[in-house]
Amino acid sequence: MRIAFARFVLATVFPILASFFPVHTAASADLRIFEPIKWSGLWAGVDFMRPTWNSTIAVDDGTTIDKANMSGFHICGSAAYRFQQGMLVFGPMAELCGGPVSAMPGNSTYQTNGTLTGGVQGGIALGRFYTYGYALFGAASITDSYWGATAKHFVGVTRLGAATEWQFQRRWTAKLGVDYSMIDDARSTLGGMIVNTDRKAAVAIKFGFSRQLYD
Repeated sequence: MRIAFARFVLATVFPILASFFPVHTAASADLRIFEPIKWSGLWAGVDFMRPTWNSTIAVDDGTTIDKANMSGFHICGSAAYRFQQGMLVFGPMAELCGGPVSAMPGNSTYQTNGTLTGGVQGGIALGRFYTYGYALFGAASITDSYWGATAKHFVGVTRLGAATEWQFQRRWTAKLGVDYSMIDDARSTLGGMIVNTDRKAAVAIKFGFSRQLYD
């Protein structure tokens, strides 16, 4: 009788207690971190960055009238459709960034309002991590003011960057990267003068989140 009761306890009570105290080994943890994850499909994200353009403003004869560091925050919305072949992930990408990035030296205001770009991205996926580079091309909206005269332009912009995404739960990722933006020069008639605004390349740290809408 005692033997039968002991067998009953071993067969029923111990498994129940064991379920409350799962054993996690280092090997099983590694498998969870690097388990295969689907990175394909449609992704949408939001990013934050603070670009700074070192700008030189000169009249048509080349005389410099202002120098300024244009800085401010951009909020970006992005969309990408990714294809995955093993560890290789690639596909088209588009991004819309907005927010005043400006400088106000003296009686002037020079502002980059936002950019709309599209291009490609591609990189390597290792489990829950995806590291990639991107190249985007499009237009930037800028506003230049000098002594009360204002001109608005759309000029070309090229953006290159790299980032790493970590899929911290299914369909959600956290992102950290660096963005390199090059905006074409703008030529305006301000205050009776022809003014050229030369925005140097801007480098910014970029962070944000993405969600897989469907795969």
